[in-house]
Amino acid sequence: IHPDQPSFSVVAVVGDVHQSGPGDPVRESLYVPMGVGAPRTLALMVRTSGDPLLHEDAVKKRVHELDPTLPFYEATTLERAQAQRVWTQYTVSVLLASFSVLAMALSVVGVYGAMSNASGRRRREFGLRRAIGATESEIMTGVLKGAVALLLPGLLLGLAAAAAASIVFQAALYEVEPLAPVPLLGGVLLFLIVGVLASLGPARRAAKLDPALVLSSE
Repeated sequence: IHPDQPSFSVVAVVGDVHQSGPGDPVRESLYVPMGVGAPRTLALMVRTSGDPLLHEDAVKKRVHELDPTLPFYEATTLERAQAQRVWTQYTVSVLLASFSVLAMALSVVGVYGAMSNASGRRRREFGLRRAIGATESEIMTGVLKGAVALLLPGLLLGLAAAAAASIVFQAALYEVEPLAPVPLLGGVLLFLIVGVLASLGPARRAAKLDPALVLSSE
């Protein structure tokens, strides 16, 4: 240590603090007495009861009593300050969640329409199967297997796209690894379940077909 520089004694070690926001990296910091160096800005925290902003005038008056030259810039609550810090992450998260819900709704409509169309084209096949002894559960199982075969390629492409997007939006992911397997696989499983549920309607209609009516109409 240089002789002209003051020396300090470490009296405590505190935990990590995210100074600029929850997504920013933790930087090495020191807490020193105010007498060592005057800070450029100072945040005064006041514990109050009720609405904190109702005490703003009283706090300003007290500060001016202590030093009339001190400027008073802004009064806010701790909740608002925290919300401002995470505004970007919150907005991006809301947008991504909205797009996810929209994508799921579109996938349900698409799978339902595709399976309805495919089942309608196989009416004669289902009628023949029912005529030769196929049960309703066997017909439903066959239709659902076809739905899964239709969903799997799309889910694999979606998984790859989600992994790439998670790397792009890494700054908006707070305490979540960009290629975390649990969220990615959980999303794939959720879309698979939703796709199968969307296929239940066409599968039930195919299983309930009357073979006599189907064959007579052909």
